[in-house]
Amino acid sequence: MSQLSNATHMNNSTDGLDALAAYELAKGRRSILPTDNNCTSPPWDKCGCGSATCPVNLEHAKQLSAEQAIIERRDARQPAQRKLRCYYAHCLAIYNTRMEERDVRLIERLGFEVLNPNCQRIKDEFAAYKTRNPDDYMQYFEGVVMGCDVLAFRALPDGAIPAGVEKEVRWALGMGKPVIELPGALTRRTLSVHATRDYLYEIGQR
Repeated sequence: MSQLSNATHMNNSTDGLDALAAYELAKGRRSILPTDNNCTSPPWDKCGCGSATCPVNLEHAKQLSAEQAIIERRDARQPAQRKLRCYYAHCLAIYNTRMEERDVRLIERLGFEVLNPNCQRIKDEFAAYKTRNPDDYMQYFEGVVMGCDVLAFRALPDGAIPAGVEKEVRWALGMGKPVIELPGALTRRTLSVHATRDYLYEIGQR
């Protein structure tokens, strides 16, 4: 009898070892049941003796198996959560550059699904929309922004915000969506200690 079928058979019995089998099966491991000479320290080995027949380990394994079953039932009831969508607003001059690649990676690392106006799907849809609406084609992007949860924008190196990006930012703010400015020019914008003290003095904080 194979390991898996043997463990399944034991899981249907009332033997104390079936708790270990259920726990190992729930974890999806190949090694269904440990041996007494197992040199590892599996989760069920509360006693530390490594024995599969130790009463302490058997009782602990039953508890772990029951907890795993509760977790699996809970997870099965919960629908898969979609990632929040973030519209990445940036000017055409940044398209297909390393800056764009870095920004997209940063937004993804924050846990968002990125909607990049430079992706092929959006470019194709925009071209079709522009053909149908030659006098008001920028409204297409208002719909894209509306379908997002957050907007992140990239200003120019001098801090200026291009007109198109500014329009998208205003759309997002008007819709009550969070707006994030991606960091840039940190070295040029960093004040020295003395300049920081002067600034605080001038605004009345010192």
